[in-house]
Amino acid sequence: MLQKLFKTFDAPDFYKYFLVPFAIITIIGYIFGLPFVIRDVKKGGYNTITYDTTCVKMNEERCKEILNPSEYQSCVANQNKLRCESTKGKGGSTFPVILYVILPPIIGSILSSMLYKLLIFIKNPKVAAGYILADSLRK
Repeated sequence: MLQKLFKTFDAPDFYKYFLVPFAIITIIGYIFGLPFVIRDVKKGGYNTITYDTTCVKMNEERCKEILNPSEYQSCVANQNKLRCESTKGKGGSTFPVILYVILPPIIGSILSSMLYKLLIFIKNPKVAAGYILADSLRK
C-alpha cells in the first residue's frame, strides 16, 4: 500500500528546475549588482549618521510612555533629528561588497525554490491540496 502511494508522487527534475534557475538568477544578480557595488565602493561606503549618546538617552526617556514599538522608534528618531547634534560618516566600503556577495544567492535560492514548489504542485494536485489543507488548519 505504501509503495502504491509513493508511485503516485511525481517530482520534477531537481537539476533542471532548481539548480539551473538558481545559477541563472544568481549570475543575473551579480551582473545587475556590479555597477551599484562599484559606485558604492568608490563613494567609500554608505552614509551613516550618529547622534550624541546622552542626547539619545534623554530622548528615549521623553518617549518612554509610548507602548507601541514602531511609534516609540519613530518618536525617538524624530527627537534625535530635532534635538541632537549629529555627525555624518561613512559605513565602510566592505559592507556593499558583503551584500553583493550574499544577496544574489539568497534571492536565487528563494525564487528557485518557489518555482520548484510550484512545479511539484502542478504535477501533484493531491500534494497541493494536502499542503493547503494542512496550512489552513495550522492557522
